[in-house]
Amino acid sequence: MEILVLWFTLLLLSMTANIFMIISIYKSEKLCKNGCTKLIMSFLSSSAFACLCGSVSTTAMLVENSRDEHSKYPDEVWIVLFALNRGAVAAHLSTSSTMALIRMISVVWPVNYRSLNCSSAIYCFIVAPWVYSTVMFVLPLFQVIGVPDPSTYRYKIAEGETNLQKSWRITYILAYILIPFTLIYASYMIVFCKVHGLKRGNGSDGSQDHGLNNRPPISQWQEVVARAALANIIVQTVTYFPMIIGSTLSLGTLFSRICRTIFILQYIFNPVSFVMFSEDYRCACKKVLKCFFPQDSAQSDLLTEMQKMPTKV
Repeated sequence: MEILVLWFTLLLLSMTANIFMIISIYKSEKLCKNGCTKLIMSFLSSSAFACLCGSVSTTAMLVENSRDEHSKYPDEVWIVLFALNRGAVAAHLSTSSTMALIRMISVVWPVNYRSLNCSSAIYCFIVAPWVYSTVMFVLPLFQVIGVPDPSTYRYKIAEGETNLQKSWRITYILAYILIPFTLIYASYMIVFCKVHGLKRGNGSDGSQDHGLNNRPPISQWQEVVARAALANIIVQTVTYFPMIIGSTLSLGTLFSRICRTIFILQYIFNPVSFVMFSEDYRCACKKVLKCFFPQDSAQSDLLTEMQKMPTKV
């Protein structure tokens, strides 16, 4: 019961953080002019949607635990809830992999990125992950990956599983895991290697070397994307792989609960990462915060005057 309350609290905080970041982007004129910002808003929306589905399932589990044996939810309810969670997580994973692909294009082919940013082709990168997540939602409704078990929050293999059902289950798991992770890791590794190669070709401080190995100087954007890529690789490895292991292998209830808790924490990292690596997003968040917590005009004038006063050495 306590672990369910913890999950619900973390999911609610994560959903609030993602919605706040979406509002901040929407209120920023500078960010809205960028075409790829729509992809970021789709990514944050998928995170908020995954948190919403997770909180609904957690609430259902809390209610289920408080009921007696004769008033439990029917199996159809859990089939739909588990399928919704699978589809929501798939949307989050696929939009994350699409963002990784766009970031790779911005570093490796900056000219193509600028043309993509100003064209309607960016909508293909927005729609494709949601189509993929819809397929990942529909298939569990037919129990192709097993029967949902609310007590362990895992799918268990159906009794008398045929070879065809086994093939469908393995194919679904591979598509659910391998496709997004392959795109994420491959894209971010290419970004990291590209920026590292530019640094080796230039001076150690990023300045141009006019020798035989002369290469273009590293832009601030490439350095920011490289740092974000490294952070995302670490977060994806720490949060997703334990969850995958815990959901596919029977390693005990405690291990499965720890893995899910770590997995939920990554939803909070998504909006925090934008604030960490971008001054534009920090300014957008400050603008929205001022709307919620307006500063008194007299206090604001006093702070302005204090900042203008010379400081004694």
